[in-house]
Amino acid sequence: PDGGVDVFFTEDDTGRFSQLRLGFEDGTMTSEEVRSFTIGTITEGCTVDDRTGTVYMAEENVGVWTFSADPSAGDDRVMFAEIDNEALVADAEGVTLWPSEAYGDRLVVSSQGDSAYAVFDLETAELIGRFEIAGGEIDRTTETDGIDIHAGALPGYPEGLFLAQDDAEDTGGQNFKIVDLTDVRLALEGWSASDED
Repeated sequence: PDGGVDVFFTEDDTGRFSQLRLGFEDGTMTSEEVRSFTIGTITEGCTVDDRTGTVYMAEENVGVWTFSADPSAGDDRVMFAEIDNEALVADAEGVTLWPSEAYGDRLVVSSQGDSAYAVFDLETAELIGRFEIAGGEIDRTTETDGIDIHAGALPGYPEGLFLAQDDAEDTGGQNFKIVDLTDVRLALEGWSASDED
């Protein structure tokens, strides 16, 4: 709200979280660390909801935390979604927002332990459903780290797209998979907890 630009970092080996304030002086970008603390164990992906000033961050064997993007809030945080071996199977990795006026805002988390993605209602933290990127003409995704969503119309993707890092493709390398967000939404509409059995 104050017009500043902040960048948030996680350091997986140390569990350290850092917040930097970016600026410009004489055409050069500057940065100042305005907050830093240790979560406890290994930290992974994070995302920030600019509308509410809320940070969502994964602690891989614990779950997803929320805390204020205001650096004066210190390390105060609240658990959003725990590792429960149902919705989220360790490790919790990538985290991204899925804003939608039509269907409600959502948070998507990479459930690396079972190569799936959990989708939560952003307001209530209730599990909406889970999905996988299955193999077809190309291989499926496995052990995803980073994910992202573009929730606006693009050519060929009327509702946007979901992007997932694939840890190991058929030839042994890594790549990224792009999925039509409409397909993800339709899969979630047909999802039920019994599908997991």
